[in-house]
Amino acid sequence: MPDGRGWAIREYVPGDRAAILELHERVFGTPLTAEQWDWQFIRRPFGPGPIIWLATTDDGRVVGHYSEIEVPIWRDRQVTPGAFSIMSMVDPDFQRQGILRALAERAGPELVRRSITMSIAFLNDNSFPLYTQRLGWRPIEPTVPIHVSVLDAGPIAARALRVRPLARIAAVAARPLARVVFRAPHDRGDDGLVVTEVSAVDERFDGLWAAVRQGVAQATDRSAVYLTWRYLESPRTYHLDIAEEGGRLLGYIVTRAEDRFGMRVGHIVELVVDPGRVDVGDLLVMRARRRFGEEGCALATALAPSAGGVRATLERGGFRRLPGRLMPHGIRACVIDRSSRTGDLAASDGWFLSWGDHDVG
Repeated sequence: MPDGRGWAIREYVPGDRAAILELHERVFGTPLTAEQWDWQFIRRPFGPGPIIWLATTDDGRVVGHYSEIEVPIWRDRQVTPGAFSIMSMVDPDFQRQGILRALAERAGPELVRRSITMSIAFLNDNSFPLYTQRLGWRPIEPTVPIHVSVLDAGPIAARALRVRPLARIAAVAARPLARVVFRAPHDRGDDGLVVTEVSAVDERFDGLWAAVRQGVAQATDRSAVYLTWRYLESPRTYHLDIAEEGGRLLGYIVTRAEDRFGMRVGHIVELVVDPGRVDVGDLLVMRARRRFGEEGCALATALAPSAGGVRATLERGGFRRLPGRLMPHGIRACVIDRSSRTGDLAASDGWFLSWGDHDVG
């Protein structure tokens, strides 16, 4: 029903995909492929279908989009329906008209009907005030830090100093400093561990996650079904390396590399390690650094929660916290609890978060 301002709210119907992709490019300036969209919203293994609400003009143009994609969440020592809130967007010509708030409110009853009492979102500086001040979301605090490791200071210096002679001088000076600040221990070998890249997951991943999540309060439930969809069926290219000993799965790491900020950047997207084997995490991080180096990455990044021992493993592996002032833009993990349960979901110490929770495209 039109609201008197030239737009109306309606639920997504099959056939809206092309208009949604056009809106994405108008808002973010980057294309989203039909393959990516289908993987994200249609080919998910969880829930009956996407939760998408749109704002459209009288002539049918899509000018607003709000969606949540259902995923299982580990909470209170059980798996419960949850969701990622992703791809919230409003056409620049229609912003500051209350569209996003109207869309989120219309999605609420469907979330309740599906018993989705808890959702996660990573918000930028533009959306953070609306979500937290008007929609009831809370920031997960203290902020889960981003850790980085400089692998080659040359490209970073070249980007920071665009005058080439100065950049070359800065690179020469920065490289030894970076090796000290981001020093990683020497890779001492596998000590009996077998590290291999795999293209499929099996029931051992469920067993490993069952052991890890006992020390975790909240997390996306990283089942074999979830991992298969999230990484192995994604249109993007991920590397999944596992560490085994005598056939027993002791840990895995998911990585990918991309061109960003004018350089090649590697990401540790996921790191899950048997709680009693810190050596496994150390080995997997070292192998990831080696792969990033082979792929020409100047910088490596990872989200670093304290839960699951991830932060400690990254810091032993030469990663350091990225100061907030160096962030190219704000990224805030937030949560909403629609249940009547007790417990503070906004306390970051209980959260196991990774780039896989943020980078759902």
